[in-house]
Formats: sequence, structure tokens, C-alpha cells
Amino acid sequence: MNLSSDLAAILVLLTGLSWIITEVQAYSAFDCCYNYTNKKPRLNNIRSVSIQKSSEVCDIDAVVFKVEHKNKKGSRVVSICANPQEEWVLQLKEDAMKKLALPKHQQKRKKMGKKKMKGKRKYKRSWKNKMQRKK
Repeated sequence: MNLSSDLAAILVLLTGLSWIITEVQAYSAFDCCYNYTNKKPRLNNIRSVSIQKSSEVCDIDAVVFKVEHKNKKGSRVVSICANPQEEWVLQLKEDAMKKLALPKHQQKRKKMGKKKMKGKRKYKRSWKNKMQRKK
């Protein structure tokens, strides 16, 4: 073997290795959906909506809802992958995109009803009511 064939072999090996590294980095940079869920996220919990296409890096077409889950320890955002061919997915995607396009103060939030008081009294009495009842 001569020096030029060794250099050519090393160059081909390095080129192939760099191609493999870039492909692995490209796949690891994306968070792809591999299957669909049937869980319908609540509109008020959706924080973002994105479209995953099989013609790009990932294997399947999907609508990805980023949903906030709250629990005792705090909150976290979870990705929910849904089939873009289902009717409920298309409707929820449309509603979520409309909601997210509005400024925060105009977005509809679930209104909390009056909390029931524990104990015998169901509502607070004002100071005047107390004084009038004593007389």
C-alpha cells in the first residue's frame, strides 16, 4: 500500500464517521412521537401545539400538544401525541391555536365557583347582620 491510498481510506473513514455523528445529533435534537394517545387534553391546560411530519426527521405524522400537569410537587409540561386524522384532534388543535393566539388577559380561564364553607354556616355573615340578630 502506498501513502496516497492510506490517506484516501482515512479520508473516506473520517467522512463517513462525521456523517454518522451529524445524523445521530439530528435525531437526538428532536423529540419525536412514536405512537398516538387517545387521551384528550383539556383546552385550558394546553401550552403549545406543534405539527410533527413524517417527511422530516420523525417516523409518523402527529399533532403534539404540550400540556401542563399540576400536582402537589409543582407543575411540569408533558408532550401528548395525537393522530392528526382524527376529528377531535383537528378540532382541539384549532381551538388551542385560537386560544394561544390571544393575549394572556383575554384567554378564557375556568372560573372558580364560590367555595362552600365547612361547618354549619354555608355563607359568611356580615358584622351588621350579627349585630341585628343579637337585638
